Amino acid sequence: MTATRDKRLAAGIWALSPLVVLLLGATVIEQPALMPTHWGASDEVDAVATGGGHLAATFSITAAATCGAAVVGGLARFLSSWTSRWLMSALTTIGGFSAASYLVTALVTNLAGSPQDVSPWWVLLMLLVAAAWGYGCWAIHGRSTPARAEVMSAIPGRGRIPKKAREVELPWSAQTGSGVLKATGWFIVFIAVTCTGIILATGSGLFSGLFVAVSLGLTAAACFLLASMDFSVTEAGLRGRTTVGGIGVFNVPASEVLGVELTKVKPMEWGGNGLRFSRKGTAYVANGGPGVVIYRASGSNLAIELSDEYAAAAAYDALRLAASQAANPPR
Repeated sequence: MTATRDKRLAAGIWALSPLVVLLLGATVIEQPALMPTHWGASDEVDAVATGGGHLAATFSITAAATCGAAVVGGLARFLSSWTSRWLMSALTTIGGFSAASYLVTALVTNLAGSPQDVSPWWVLLMLLVAAAWGYGCWAIHGRSTPARAEVMSAIPGRGRIPKKAREVELPWSAQTGSGVLKATGWFIVFIAVTCTGIILATGSGLFSGLFVAVSLGLTAAACFLLASMDFSVTEAGLRGRTTVGGIGVFNVPASEVLGVELTKVKPMEWGGNGLRFSRKGTAYVANGGPGVVIYRASGSNLAIELSDEYAAAAAYDALRLAASQAANPPR
């Protein structure tokens, strides 16, 4: 692995930052006597805590998350890069949210003059700060790149790129779709409308209603977008875009393709339907059917399900040709 130890060390140092910022912020921001901790009906504060109590609770959570990240960093030798990256990022996000919950609430309470005058909308800022902290750890940690020989050893013999592949017509393109994702999207829309209606009808607060509507609405939109995908292979490599909107999802340069395997993409092997991320790699699983597995130089496999066996076979030939040409350019 290249530079793995340095990256994990840097990510571990970043994971300490929420605790450091909390301690520094607590000394700079005046501690309110009372601070809001929960909002109920009509977005009104229905629970408060003393400033000292709030600080003690958030300090405990932030310190625990920091210690957890330190443990993950210490176990780097026994954990895969993928596992370490996810765990450290998750713990940093938890610590970041805990630190932000005290600092933002204390600052806003002082500005408002009373805990009863603090709006629940400030919780969104806490979530954004926590997400930024977690993403920072994710980006710093990065992925470790295995040796080329290690990647090649995991590729089935028939899947390795030959010096000269069978000539096929490039560019190649095909479209595939998932009825499961479409049905899931409509189900989420139903749940969003029902839950939002109940929240607003019972007077549980506009903030709660909008939060549910927006979060579930974005999830449904993602399902609808991923329900239909366009894939293409050119001399440059593979590209995958959503049929609606043309949003790029996959981009694999031909020079990174070390092998291609024609296989059946099964949801149970890749973590379910849709766009999936796992230790095994990344996958687009429509309903479970014929497709290809692409072995990349980065060590991260990519599985793509296509509409039928003919499309899968054509994608297999096109990818092998593009990768062969990239590895053995004409002189």
